[in-house]
Amino acid sequence: MKGTLDSITASSKWIEQTLSSKVRIRILVFLAANRGRAFSRYKISSATNVSAKEVSKHMKILVEAKLVKTVSGGVMLYSFDEGELALLFAEFLRRCVS
Repeated sequence: MKGTLDSITASSKWIEQTLSSKVRIRILVFLAANRGRAFSRYKISSATNVSAKEVSKHMKILVEAKLVKTVSGGVMLYSFDEGELALLFAEFLRRCVS
């Protein structure tokens, strides 16, 4: 039972830390709606009405949470991660707006 409680507590902390920002939610919604495409922080900034500096700050958190991934290239690009956790979150978003 203690192991389960510890797991729930850890999950709760992850959710609070990762999803407690309106900016991060806005970025995730944009990237989830454009799955399979990669964007610079400037494009994400323009699409979400958030400064490029703020986008960079929040992208670090989203990449560490494995909801967003970086794409190699000359310019740092970001896209929605296709891992299990990110896909579950995309499904959650889809159901929320349906």
